[in-house]
Formats: sequence, structure tokens, C-alpha cells
Amino acid sequence: MSAQSEKRILVTGANGLLGQKVVDAFAPHFRVIATGREEKSVRPLTSATYQQLDITDKPAMKECFQSYEPEIVVNCAAYTDVDQAEVEKKVAWQVNAAAVKKMVRVLRRIGTKFVQISTDYIFDGTSGPYDESARPEPINYYGTSKLAAENEVKASGIEHLILRTNVLYGAAESVNSNFVLWVMQSLENNTPIRVVDDQYNNATLANGLAECIAIACVMNVHDVYNYAGTDLINRYEFALKIADYFDYDADLITPCKTEELNQHADRPRKSGLITDKVVKNLHIQLYDTEAGLRQVEKDLQQCEI
Repeated sequence: MSAQSEKRILVTGANGLLGQKVVDAFAPHFRVIATGREEKSVRPLTSATYQQLDITDKPAMKECFQSYEPEIVVNCAAYTDVDQAEVEKKVAWQVNAAAVKKMVRVLRRIGTKFVQISTDYIFDGTSGPYDESARPEPINYYGTSKLAAENEVKASGIEHLILRTNVLYGAAESVNSNFVLWVMQSLENNTPIRVVDDQYNNATLANGLAECIAIACVMNVHDVYNYAGTDLINRYEFALKIADYFDYDADLITPCKTEELNQHADRPRKSGLITDKVVKNLHIQLYDTEAGLRQVEKDLQQCEI
């Protein structure tokens, strides 16, 4: 473990939900450099170094990577607002695709392994759940930009791991923008909500994905892997499970169809990810919905949202 502790792991987007969990997964055993656009970390870091970094700023990114020379970079930075990506296509592309292209070019010279987080939104949602060999066919710009990032990583020749996930949720400091927290906060305030019953996913606990990333890096795993929860259900059913677990009034939740929401971006309907490969090769246990919500409850007690 002493030899491992000298290995440098750099995490981009470290102030986000997944970024915070990834820092926590690596920090006890490795030297972690947590980076984010903000001037400071959103929480105290006792076992990691924080460095301000905007990944779209190529000179700053290059200087940061060359300064720390990390053995592994885990890219948790992303433009994730699916509807706004249809409006701000240039910004979404710069963060999700162009920045990844620039990063892998710099890191290839250093000899760094690159871990890219991807999404089931690279698929059209007509025949899910999808395994790693399924043909991508995105139907919105967010998915298009994330698929472009995958292609840049694969074509770069850099040592890499691509982990696809879907409906990422969890609780962390200053994080309030995921499906579970939205449902909880709405029901806590007795606010009626409409939730689609025609979008199917196996939602992913961020803590579990972070654990998977750490295990994959320790095992020096490469290639493309899917990681998600065990329960393939629609969003309405997921919301009902949230209400039941936290003892909220489920009558506040009304099912609806995707078309009724008039969102900017189209959504895959029958989606989700097949996780047989990651379970077999990494020997990990996935979270079901109840276990995931139990972890959210625990994390909420330890942080300010």
C-alpha cells in the first residue's frame, strides 16, 4: 500500500457529485489532486490537494497536468444539462468533447491513463438495456457530445477506461441537481410532481460508480464498461420507491408521458445498461434501489445540500 500511496490520481470536476465520491474513494490510498472550476473546494479536503482548473482552458490544463504528472486522470467534469445542451451546443461541445480531445493529447505525452465517464444517452433508447457492444445512436445533443468524447479517447491511442452510466444520483456537499434529490425536495415541500412512466433506466448511485472506478484502476482494467444499479424500472416507479423509502406522500406523484413535458431534448425511452461485464471482471456487487436510497439517507446526514 505504501507504493500505491505515491501514485498520483487527478480528478476533474471534483466539486460535483461524482467528483466528490471519486476523491473519497481514492484519497485513503493514493495522492489525490482534486480539480474544479471553482476557486476553492466546496468542502474541506484533509487527504487531497485542491487545484482550480477549467478543462476548456487548454494552457491551464496543460500546465496543471505537466506539473502534477498524474498516473491516472479521472474525468468527472461534464456539461450534463440535457435540455440546455440543445440551446448551448457550443458550450456543451467544448466541455464534453473538445476538452476531452485536448486532455488526451496532453496526457498521451505524459503516459497517463485516462478514465472517461460516459452515458446511456449515446443510444436511441429503442431496444435497451444496452451492453458494451451495442451500436450508439444518440437522439439529443448531450448524447452526441458524449459519444464524440468516447471516440476521441478511443482514437487517441492513450491507455484508457470508459465507464458508461445512467441516471446518476446521490447526496454530496452543495449538490442538489439529480433525480432523487429533486423528488425528495419536492415531496418534502408537499409539491405535486409529474414523472414520466415511459423512460426506463437502472439508476446509478454515485458512491457505487466511484467505488467501481477505484477498483478498476487498482486492477488496471481497460476498455469500455457499463456500471449501473440492478433495478430496471421507469422514472415514475423510481419516484414511488423514493416516496416509500422516505415516507413521503406518493399521491403527490402523477405519472405522465415524455411528450407531455415539452422538453428541448428528446429522451431515450427504453434505455438502461447491461452490467454483466463489470460484475464478472471486477467482482463487484451492484446497488439495488433500496440500498442506494439507504446510502443517500446516510450521506444527507453528513453534508449540507
